[in-house]
Amino acid sequence: MAPKKKKATKEEILQKKREAERKRYAKIKNDPQKREELREKERLKYLKKKEKGTRKLVENMTPREHRDAKKKWKVHCTKYRSKKKVLANITNSFIKENTPDSDASASCQMVPEVVVRNNKKEMKKLKN
Repeated sequence: MAPKKKKATKEEILQKKREAERKRYAKIKNDPQKREELREKERLKYLKKKEKGTRKLVENMTPREHRDAKKKWKVHCTKYRSKKKVLANITNSFIKENTPDSDASASCQMVPEVVVRNNKKEMKKLKN
């Protein structure tokens, strides 16, 4: 007799659902034709909501609603930027850790003639 399967918790089920949804969207985004269909579908959904009045436009908001909306936008933007920055830091640190060390002394040293030439150019710029 086969062993009984352990029932998945709600969190596990939700996690699997989210993962499947991410994969589905990734598949759609990689195919140009499907991506265009999805964009058109989303656009039509937005227009329908706008007509119905469930999606409120800024021009139709009261000043208080507009302030609240701006606060929400600000929070979302800062969250997005911080996530982006963290991801960039992770990739940069990964690259730094995994690139082999080069001979830094040889690459950074300039030939004395080049240094003199650069100094002369700078002096000419300062005079003019």
